[in-house]
Amino acid sequence: MSNDPIQQNELPMSVVFYKIEDLRPNPKNPRVHKPDQIERIAKSMIEFGWTAPVLVGADNELVAGHGRLEAAKLIWGRGVSFNGSVVREIRNVPRGTVPAILLEDLTPVQIRALLIADNRLAELSTWDNPLLFEFLNDLATENFDLKIIGFDDFKVPGDEEGETEKDFGNRSFVYAVKVECEDENQQRELSARLEAEGYKCQLLIL
Repeated sequence: MSNDPIQQNELPMSVVFYKIEDLRPNPKNPRVHKPDQIERIAKSMIEFGWTAPVLVGADNELVAGHGRLEAAKLIWGRGVSFNGSVVREIRNVPRGTVPAILLEDLTPVQIRALLIADNRLAELSTWDNPLLFEFLNDLATENFDLKIIGFDDFKVPGDEEGETEKDFGNRSFVYAVKVECEDENQQRELSARLEAEGYKCQLLIL
């Protein structure tokens, strides 16, 4: 059996390049990308290149990849501070263009469902903490900047106040439930009732 990749003309879909101004973010996308996350995505794209094309539906509207699109705009706009310099290019991607896969065979209902699934299904996975610790420790000893992959506080064992493998593997997590209230009064009443039952509550307005 050949180990060669399937040729592009044998695939039902292929990567195409859109001008960045021709793509339309979905105005009903419920996924929120905060500025700090966009900055992190941008640094990841500078480090690794554009490794995942965006997904595009009818009328050039984005289905998945809103964060990557905003990160590209950031890089090509003001640039991103990276390894002591300001970078305004993405490796292997022509400036001002976006690698994309056009979803021509999905119905409008499937498109809307995929917009959610692309984010939600990844949230349902969990970490194998000992293996994660091993990966992070190896990267840290190679002086790789772990902030690029979203781990700001990891310290190599042996560092002052560093987290040991046992500590990391047994780390406790916070499990939360978000409840939407009709108004501030209902929010305070619910919080008071839950706190009376021994739960810790934090009032938020989103």
